[in-house]
Amino acid sequence: MSKREPTEPREIYLGDWLDHFGIGATEAAKIAGCTQSYISNIKRGARQNINALYLLRLSEHMELNINDFFRPLPSQSQLVALSQLSPKAQAALLGSKRKKA
Repeated sequence: MSKREPTEPREIYLGDWLDHFGIGATEAAKIAGCTQSYISNIKRGARQNINALYLLRLSEHMELNINDFFRPLPSQSQLVALSQLSPKAQAALLGSKRKKA
């Protein structure tokens, strides 16, 4: 058997999402079923092996997909630019795949 190369852990933006939803570390810990220090360690990047069950509980509470935690929130300028488009243009950008050239 060959050894597998260790993979770099993906960056997680859980702290940004919690801040956006106004959820503090203590409340997040209650939702997830873990300790406040566990959540704080995730937020500051000190924890790399994160229990998927905790992320699932948080994502269900916030009505997000777990994968969203691994994507940065859009910037305010991106949101403003999107909001200035017509509803049809917004739907086209957000809901459909790009045409191949």
